[in-house]
Amino acid sequence: RIRLDATAVLNTPALPGPTTVRVIDVSSSGMGVRLEAPIKIGDLAYVEMEHGVAFGEIRHCGKIDEGYRAGLFIEEFISRIPGAVNPWTVQGVEVPGRSATFKVTSAIKTALFGNRKA
Repeated sequence: RIRLDATAVLNTPALPGPTTVRVIDVSSSGMGVRLEAPIKIGDLAYVEMEHGVAFGEIRHCGKIDEGYRAGLFIEEFISRIPGAVNPWTVQGVEVPGRSATFKVTSAIKTALFGNRKA
């Protein structure tokens, strides 16, 4: 899991409209966001970030010191970087019941940090 602190906008039917959240971490299959109120587990959602949009499903949500932490399983990430190759399409592996599984961590790191050395 890679810790982050990035502003994003969460969109899901469980919320009355787009909601500003903080992306606090990413992993090989999803991301954690911090928000002010709990959201419904199982809802489809998308998170809009400066460098791309992540689409997926809310897998868990729990109380933390600064509000709530929700976990989003990412099914697809679309980069806003012109000409960027979607690494999930290149490295995707078919999984029963899902359209594809993607190497999320490398794709999000590329989208958020570009070619910057870690």
